[in-house]
Amino acid sequence: MGIQGFKYNAKDSIELWLKPLDNCAWAITLLNRSQKTNTFAINWDEFLATDAVFNRTIDSRKQRYKIRDIWTQINIDVSKKNTTFVIPKHNAVKLLLTKT
Repeated sequence: MGIQGFKYNAKDSIELWLKPLDNCAWAITLLNRSQKTNTFAINWDEFLATDAVFNRTIDSRKQRYKIRDIWTQINIDVSKKNTTFVIPKHNAVKLLLTKT
């Protein structure tokens, strides 16, 4: 689509980047800029984010998503309220969200 990703959030050296994709899909990157391994939790029941430039929204309160770890090719169980990701130092977790 040619839409650039954007930094949505940053907390304790973990950056949350989002990128809108075709067919209402999204790429999510959790980037650990720390010298140590960190964890980051996402509450899928309340995840809401909007791309202000192209007016695209992720709203897990209204839409269910299939979530897949891009590198490990493992599907994330979204029936759990929270998913905690372990991110090694200077590394990232990449996720793909597609509508179910």
